Amino acid sequence: MPAHAGYNAHALARLVSWAVTNIPAPMYASPEAREEEIRAGATLNPEALRNLVDHAAIDLDVRWRDLPADQWNTTVVTAQGRDVPVSENVWMRSREVWLHAVDLDSGARIQQVPAVILPRLLSDIHQAWVKRLGPEAPCLTAIDDGNRRQWGRPSGAATHVEGPDALVARTSLISRYRHFLFRDPQLPSELTPEPWPGDHSYTIFHEAHRALGPAARAYVSDIIDAETAQQA
Repeated sequence: MPAHAGYNAHALARLVSWAVTNIPAPMYASPEAREEEIRAGATLNPEALRNLVDHAAIDLDVRWRDLPADQWNTTVVTAQGRDVPVSENVWMRSREVWLHAVDLDSGARIQQVPAVILPRLLSDIHQAWVKRLGPEAPCLTAIDDGNRRQWGRPSGAATHVEGPDALVARTSLISRYRHFLFRDPQLPSELTPEPWPGDHSYTIFHEAHRALGPAARAYVSDIIDAETAQQA
């Protein structure tokens, strides 16, 4: 685990101390102090890093264990200046541990993050986009076993089409799909470079194909019905 995962536990423990004593104890004295902790941790050998992470995690666990129930809602301030209940730092710790496990690049992959963690993580990502980009923040959609969750709303041109436009859009989609995705060898993820867009593109295609289907088929049926009526 990177050194900052250990320092993060110490920083969160300071927030718990704040809740208990009601004396402001910020996560870090300043952004510069945070950066200095990270630089100092980078100089430690692997054994020292492991000890740092283990001891920090134990300290934080003890503080959580001993925190009175009526103080979990005490408001504290994060390093980003957000006012949150101290209970929020349980999520902050979970996010830190999983993301840094991936950062280590030693075999952990984002696909291995537990399903219970991912929706909250995606929500945080979208909130960061909104804070940075405002109304221009992109919409984020997650699809898992047919379940769809969306953060934000799609922007730009209308996404609802009918009649001939639906048939044209669906036909064009299939044509473009053949040029790339039909040639995707569908190799195991271990054999594809990161990030490989194949799986995501496949999902987007099928989602759009299904969405355009009813209107396109209805338009074709109307034409056939009209031709049949003229011949009758």
